[in-house]
Amino acid sequence: MHTFIIDDRLMHHSSLLFFQAVSFNPFTFGDVFALLLTVVLLMVSGFISASEVAFFSLSPSALESMETGNDKKDKKILHLLQTPQRLLAAILIGNNLVNVSIILLLTLVTNRLIDFSQAPVLGFIFQTVIITFLLLLFGEILPKIYASRESRKVTRFSAQGMAAMQILFSPVIRLLIHSTTLVNRRLARLNHTNISIDELSQALELTSDERD
Repeated sequence: MHTFIIDDRLMHHSSLLFFQAVSFNPFTFGDVFALLLTVVLLMVSGFISASEVAFFSLSPSALESMETGNDKKDKKILHLLQTPQRLLAAILIGNNLVNVSIILLLTLVTNRLIDFSQAPVLGFIFQTVIITFLLLLFGEILPKIYASRESRKVTRFSAQGMAAMQILFSPVIRLLIHSTTLVNRRLARLNHTNISIDELSQALELTSDERD
């Protein structure tokens, strides 16, 4: 019984310390608009994350049925999968832009509504935990779980959006693919050079053994 009383006192004391350390400002129209925009961006982030899982988890049987069918959406899906690097690049660019926008919006809103100047560490923890939780739950975990179960349905729903993202981010996509190709070529040359050095060292060892 005494333990519960002490715990209640500690919780009450910690809550008092929290409200004394921070101060709250009233909501404005800009705050409401920013929060609504954040909700929309969270939905977009979930849409992109679900599309990523759905497109790259289609079974061979599903792809075969798409090829034999005459559905326009299925043809669009197959067209996007013909260039998987471009599709993945568009998904990554779009998802990163949306997630960064969500972080900035939530940080601005919380900084305006709650004054953490007297407790900066508490503000950092508060903002980090909330933003990370929202992004992971609604932008990653739940959409990807659904997409893994309903990949065909998600791809048919998101095919047009993915095609639009490829067009929108086409300059950046070309730059990413070109830079990745250059890196892969250099790595291949390095690997070839390493193999040549190994072969040369083995040849030198064989010639030295023959001389001995």
